[in-house]
Amino acid sequence: HMQCNVHWDASLKQFLCPCHGGLYDLQGTNIGGPPPSPLPRWQKTVQKQTDGSLMLTVYNAYDENI
Repeated sequence: HMQCNVHWDASLKQFLCPCHGGLYDLQGTNIGGPPPSPLPRWQKTVQKQTDGSLMLTVYNAYDENI
């Protein structure tokens, strides 16, 4: 999230962005503070390779360009 360490705050039972004061629920939906959009969701794919091994690809589903 814009290079800030968003973390779970057990006392609030919400995710907190300490840089912007944003609050997010368990699904990453913004529920407080200035952020106008939800947290990025990470997508994953698993592909079987020709040698039988598996390749995991993880990427951000949202573009966070400003």
